[in-house]
Amino acid sequence: MADLASLCPGAAWPDYQGGGLLNLMQTLSLELGGPDLGHAPLASGALAGIGGHRHVCLILIDGLGDAQLRRLGPNSRLRALQRATISSVFPPTTAVAVTTALTGRSPAEHGLIGWHQLHGEEIIAPLPLYARHPADAGGQESRRAATLYRARPLFDRLARPAFLYLPDFIAYSPCSRHHAGGAERVAYRGEWPTVSPGWRGGWRTRSRPSTTCICRSWTR
Repeated sequence: MADLASLCPGAAWPDYQGGGLLNLMQTLSLELGGPDLGHAPLASGALAGIGGHRHVCLILIDGLGDAQLRRLGPNSRLRALQRATISSVFPPTTAVAVTTALTGRSPAEHGLIGWHQLHGEEIIAPLPLYARHPADAGGQESRRAATLYRARPLFDRLARPAFLYLPDFIAYSPCSRHHAGGAERVAYRGEWPTVSPGWRGGWRTRSRPSTTCICRSWTR
């Protein structure tokens, strides 16, 4: 990593040793009674004791980084509550980072490295699971899923119920079905704040009977 940094000064590299999304998921898993994923815990201590809370909500805001928040929302509530800054994974695309969040595995482990990737003789779009090249004849989703999705889901291995709020266009995709595992998936349509009333209603419904962990993502 040091050699790469010297070749590309000023570039941002992922920190897998305690300062990245991968480490956040390691700590979150342990705090919520999940498996030890074999990675370094989050070094900042920002999640210390979070497992003692009845409800834990992990919100992924697609494309929002520290630089954007600092520039566009210096006086925002998000900025005021910020505890630490972490790096994403590499490549830092939605498909890659969300899969790390849902499995607790690095891109090298879960194998999804972008919106499109070479898989055998095909160029695959991993989230909807269709072939970009050669032309997709259809009916191949099960075959592709069996060989492409290799990381176990994380959220159905926690010691508390979990459910995921996902955009409706990916909530029931082959990728989401696999990586959610046994965790309940709830689809929403729209963007923040239009999704907010439905989200609050779902939260109230699921929060009454048991301790619940939520993972929610949306696109911008």
